[in-house]
Amino acid sequence: MKRWFLFFCTLCLLLTGVLLASAQDDPTPTAPSPILPTATPTQEIVTINPLLGLRTRPPFEIDLPEDWQLALRDTFTYRDVIEDGDGALETVPIDVYTGPLSNGAQGWIVMLWGYDSLAPFDPLQPEGDPIRTAWLDGLRLLQFVVFDVRCNFGTAPQREYSVGGLPAVGTTFSAVDCPDELPDTRGWFALLDVDGLDFAFYAYADPIQPAGSPVEFELQAILDTIEFDVQSITITAQEFQATQQSLLLTPRATLIDVNPQTATAEAQTAPEATATATP
Repeated sequence: MKRWFLFFCTLCLLLTGVLLASAQDDPTPTAPSPILPTATPTQEIVTINPLLGLRTRPPFEIDLPEDWQLALRDTFTYRDVIEDGDGALETVPIDVYTGPLSNGAQGWIVMLWGYDSLAPFDPLQPEGDPIRTAWLDGLRLLQFVVFDVRCNFGTAPQREYSVGGLPAVGTTFSAVDCPDELPDTRGWFALLDVDGLDFAFYAYADPIQPAGSPVEFELQAILDTIEFDVQSITITAQEFQATQQSLLLTPRATLIDVNPQTATAEAQTAPEATATATP
């Protein structure tokens, strides 16, 4: 009996030694290293100022009141139609005129011209409805160029206007609660085609004026002085577009927000070009 007891004790001691030795040989277990995703090349993001410095004189004359001034003449870059979650870059020549009006108001006339129309055509009319197309373009440019799309806009039904004695189409609008503490305003826009070239005029005043106030007649009186001269344009539309595109050769642009209302005459320090795009 003692022999078996000694054998059993000896066996237990041997097994204990083997287990201890095995524990010392194995390292302390650690958590598995995380599998990091493989880095993929990212598209370069370039920040650009939407004012390209391409100052083109528009093909018309305007008789401004003595205390009014041309506050901005440039080519404006903006994000337009959303495609695959990313906005397409478009450019448009822009003039901004400003000056005092009655009731202590500040008047503004923003003029865009030579822009591309992105409004859908009426499928029931093969050539589209030019009047409705102009109105839709006016609404689009109101939000993407003249004001910040984050403003709260109110618009009335489509109606007829006149610019330089020529018929135009547009509507009244209000823009309130805009970012950057821009004042609330009310006005109207009028779009027309002159010899195949598109023009859009936005007239408004701030602080916001009641409908039918004298400032509306004062702004319309300025628009009545416009005399178009599209035939004076000499450069081709292809050359004008090529110049614009050469300024937009960036992998992907992040635009700096600029509103025409914040522009000043200081933006015109560079020499301007003569209006030169053949319709």
